[in-house]
Amino acid sequence: EWILGPRAFEGGELKLTWTNAPNVPLDPGPFRVVLWMPKHGHGSAPTTVERLEEGVYLVKNLAFVMAGDWDLR
Repeated sequence: EWILGPRAFEGGELKLTWTNAPNVPLDPGPFRVVLWMPKHGHGSAPTTVERLEEGVYLVKNLAFVMAGDWDLR
């Protein structure tokens, strides 16, 4: 769920919710989120991941630094 964004050049925020069937919160353990632009072979600024509660995380600083297709890894 986008909280702020996606936005060009400024850090957006994304709320990720991890669950398993039937919709039970799941703690995936440590992870990171990387923006990657496959056509150009580069990423963006590092993101930060903050645990809000079990299975719910806030990803900050999602900066899409140029127009085009991006992968969220």
